Amino acid sequence: MKVSIAIVTLTLTMGCSIKYVPYDSGAPWRGGYSEHKLAQDIYEVRYEPGGGFSPLGEPQAGHYHEDFRLLRCAELTLESGHQYFLVEGGITPQHYFRPDTYVIKMFVVKPNVDPLVFVYHAETVQKEMRTSYEITPY
Repeated sequence: MKVSIAIVTLTLTMGCSIKYVPYDSGAPWRGGYSEHKLAQDIYEVRYEPGGGFSPLGEPQAGHYHEDFRLLRCAELTLESGHQYFLVEGGITPQHYFRPDTYVIKMFVVKPNVDPLVFVYHAETVQKEMRTSYEITPY
């Protein structure tokens, strides 16, 4: 009996860890990020949570999903040779509005936009998210 309780506990613990990984359609229960290039400097970025129990609890669970979307946005921005990005929304020709999706536009230099539009500095976002969630670089 003690052995089966230990196995169940170990299995739940292994399944509960929050992982920043690419989405794998062969393992959708794991969740992960994905992206779709819409134009040279525009991407659609998604983060799908894995199924099962969240070790952070409900208020924080949604927060890490948003953080992981922002982290992937920052990575794509830097990989594309840009320094800044802004979130345009979650509506694309391929999908109706999805709360788990960002459409981002990237810039080499900080754009001069309306003060109400938040422009992210990709390197700062990447550093802060990787530090906060203890995600080691690739």
